[in-house]
Amino acid sequence: MGRWGTIYTLKQLVLVAALTPLLACEGLIGGTGGGNPARGQEAFVCQNPNAITLGSSPVRRLTNSEYDNTVRDLLGGSIPALPEQPSDAVLEGSFENDALSLGPSDVRIARYQDAAMDLGAHAVNNPTARDRVLPCATADADCGWQFVESFGKRAFRRPLTEAELGRWFDFFEAQRSSIDFDAAVQLTVAGMLQTPQFLYRMESEGSAANAEQVELTQHELASRLSYLIWETMPDEELLAAADAGELSTDAQIEAQARRLLGDDRARDAVRNFHRQWLYLDRVLDEDKVSEMFPMWGPQARTSAKEETLRFIENTFFNGGTVEDLFTSNLAYIDPVMSELYDLPEPSEPWEEVELDPSERACLLSRVAFLAGFAHEANGSPPLRGVFVMERILCEPRPSPPANADTSAPEPDPERGPM
Repeated sequence: MGRWGTIYTLKQLVLVAALTPLLACEGLIGGTGGGNPARGQEAFVCQNPNAITLGSSPVRRLTNSEYDNTVRDLLGGSIPALPEQPSDAVLEGSFENDALSLGPSDVRIARYQDAAMDLGAHAVNNPTARDRVLPCATADADCGWQFVESFGKRAFRRPLTEAELGRWFDFFEAQRSSIDFDAAVQLTVAGMLQTPQFLYRMESEGSAANAEQVELTQHELASRLSYLIWETMPDEELLAAADAGELSTDAQIEAQARRLLGDDRARDAVRNFHRQWLYLDRVLDEDKVSEMFPMWGPQARTSAKEETLRFIENTFFNGGTVEDLFTSNLAYIDPVMSELYDLPEPSEPWEEVELDPSERACLLSRVAFLAGFAHEANGSPPLRGVFVMERILCEPRPSPPANADTSAPEPDPERGPM
């Protein structure tokens, strides 16, 4: 299904999700049960359902949203507007954090450089950011060493090695001697933000478990947890737990995961996952025939998307289940959505209401889905059916029958746009 597998198992199985990017059972193609021979699918039977097979762990570049979240949490303050990055190249049916789609490009690297210089200036000129970046108030070599050690650890999401610490301190001192202390801070920040250790989630420091597996370090586990649940870097408490070796047991990891889930950043990540899984951005680009849908416009598109995200967010964090996504008639409406659903105007910006369960119960009955998977003048059963097959049931769409007539039908002037 993507980043979180079965969506609402995160709360119970976050340990498994944090430890392995891909899990499977040892199995046999062609066993009894399951599969669809008519589509060329053979059954897959687990020989040992309790065995965990580790998948590959490619080096992952930070997605655009992960990058934005990380520099926000790393530096603090009101982050300046940064150069717009190219869109993450997502394969069809995948997610924005698909490692195979996150390659570099000349344009992206150039914009990383521009962004790093802007962020370096922000680090010294913004009081909030300066307090977060600098652990000391002097402008001497001792303070520079403390800065390189503390900021480098947070930027790389692990302690610097002795060799790294020495190189970065030598660079800092060269800038401090030739320019001044603030310039040294600015250029060191800018330099670190352009390194692979910052831009990628590197996992190469662990000890080899065998010829094909590497045991993750405590800090690599911390990064997996934070980017899974928050889509950003570990906070001070999670880094401290990694420093102390307190991510070693199931109970320790679960305790940290539950703590992260209680933060608003987890809500943002849940919304972002469902935005991608359900293609909710699609509704933002949908135009409708104004004579048939006079209430449709830019605000209706935005409100429709937000209504579905609020429904999902509240289902996830208020004890809901996957079943509730497909049965609940709870909704969250603003004035625009109240008009579209023919309800009284809410008394607050977004109000929880119950929709008529005979008409609307589940996310597939909401405006974002129905309007997003439709045409300008009418709905589209094929678009909606393919969505349900591929995104809900994880079934690839079958090829049309060999004798299917794929020619366009003759238009009927009396029926209007089709």
